[in-house]
Amino acid sequence: GSRLYQLETKGVLERTYDSNSTTRYSVNDREQRRELLDEINDKYEDGKEIVHHNFPSEDSLDDDIFSNVVGFDDAKWLLKRSLTTDSITNILLVGPPGSAKTVFLLSIRKLEDAVFIPASDSSAAGFNEIMFNKKPKYVLMDEIDDMDPSDQESMSTYMENGIVKETKYQKTREMKINTKTFAAAN
Repeated sequence: GSRLYQLETKGVLERTYDSNSTTRYSVNDREQRRELLDEINDKYEDGKEIVHHNFPSEDSLDDDIFSNVVGFDDAKWLLKRSLTTDSITNILLVGPPGSAKTVFLLSIRKLEDAVFIPASDSSAAGFNEIMFNKKPKYVLMDEIDDMDPSDQESMSTYMENGIVKETKYQKTREMKINTKTFAAAN
């Protein structure tokens, strides 16, 4: 499906026959076809787009990343470790108002490819759009407890296995991404 479409838009394939049940293509440039298929195979697996971010080492991460947070040394250590691991990481900061949750998120926001989302103004559809368009390394969601429960539930697959899936009228797209998610709730 999507691989053929990409080859067609790049001019490698030409659609020669199209009906409700069958589409036939002809190959225009065999050498270019080989190069593009290799490139596409690096980015797709089982129809899913694959996005793999490289994260900084603990040593290369700025020591002052949480300098504007007073105290919370254990939380700083844990967050710094989680920012540098290659595994999918999801952390929920919970506490009363004024306990530095948002300050932690804003500190992480300084990193390259970080996206800050006020959860109270967000939906599952908006979240998916951000993920597919920006492909962030870090997602920061503030006040996730104010988010509609159905929207929270729809993001659970992504948080469990790193797969973002969107289904619209006669169109589905999927992406596997190793984004790290940090959220805050009262």
